Amino acid sequence: MILSRRLSLFATMLLLAAPTAAAVEQDMVRRAVEAGRLMSLNDILSRVQQRYPGKVLDVELDRDPSGRRIYEIKILQENGRRKEVQVDAVTGLVLDDRAAEIAVVMPLPQVLRAVLERYPGHVLDVELDQNPGEPAVYEVRIAQAGGRQVELLVDARSGQIVPGSELRSGTLQWVKPLPDVLDLILALYRGVILEAELEFGKDDRPYYEVEVLLADGRKIEIHVDALTGELLRQEGAE
Repeated sequence: MILSRRLSLFATMLLLAAPTAAAVEQDMVRRAVEAGRLMSLNDILSRVQQRYPGKVLDVELDRDPSGRRIYEIKILQENGRRKEVQVDAVTGLVLDDRAAEIAVVMPLPQVLRAVLERYPGHVLDVELDQNPGEPAVYEVRIAQAGGRQVELLVDARSGQIVPGSELRSGTLQWVKPLPDVLDLILALYRGVILEAELEFGKDDRPYYEVEVLLADGRKIEIHVDALTGELLRQEGAE
């Protein structure tokens, strides 16, 4: 009898603790929204339903593997299909929308100038890499004096070098600095730099090959003479 009462009391305590924990979580979320650290759910749902009209079935605030706060939203679309959408709770960006995700990255010329202050040399190539559910990063490779090369990752939103990402192996003094070349391109084409790489033509003349995502969603590839900064060629790409 005594054991039965103890078990009953323990079960009651567990039932009381669950709503208390939920209430604490809700209060933390409310404070974060009020402080501007998280977008309100109303704003999130308004944005999502503009893109995915339908009936919201379920909403859950969670964290992805990187610790980022995300809203997981289940929608019954007008065509009768169910769709689950993950949204960054801070920025309101749909996480499977690559174009929207990279729209908030720091300008590449600014990122490269900061990197080159720490690692003087010439940028050989750089690429914007963004996997679903993971922060976008720039992969940068630099040639330094003495024939050394440095490869590292840079957080595309903050411009900070990812700790522990640096790899050395082991200069090109005559090519135009890549940040200056990218400034020229971005002045002519409104968009985001996806990739830039130093290449050599059949005559061994160096040129930069730059891929740009334009504001209208199209991609173009631009070749720039690395010695003069002259635009050599532009090609459309799907």
